[in-house]
Amino acid sequence: MKKVFSILIILLFASNVTFALNWVQINDNLYIDTDTIEYYVDRYGSKDIDKYSFWVQNINSGNEYWKKLENSLKKNGEKRKPAYTNYRNLIDCKQKVITTKAFITYTENGEVLDSFDHKYPEWSSIAPGSYGEYYYNNICKPTKTKKGISKFLFGS
Repeated sequence: MKKVFSILIILLFASNVTFALNWVQINDNLYIDTDTIEYYVDRYGSKDIDKYSFWVQNINSGNEYWKKLENSLKKNGEKRKPAYTNYRNLIDCKQKVITTKAFITYTENGEVLDSFDHKYPEWSSIAPGSYGEYYYNNICKPTKTKKGISKFLFGS
């Protein structure tokens, strides 16, 4: 009996470690993984302290964007329905611009439907009132804690 109980405890703790993402809800269908916010490192290994990389997840809401994506996938012979897309975004705090570096679209079962990694992504100015501005305000302008450590504002 002790052996079974011990195995259950180990499995319980192991499962918590496996799913250690910290998705913070931004709106009904949009989340940011605050654990992935980090300085951007380019393909040559150079760290740029003015740029950050982070992952955002967009859940299929059935809006026009998702309908177009489903139709596009169907035209290519895909029968599975997209459930969500994860985007790796880059933000340049000094230049106040943002881009999407990569994306991966998944089914409800976690199967990859589509993905792309931009080698030379196109940067866009951050528009007032946009999600880009929201990311800029929360990533580029973090608050300081009593110990002087930066704290991102997501979820507060």
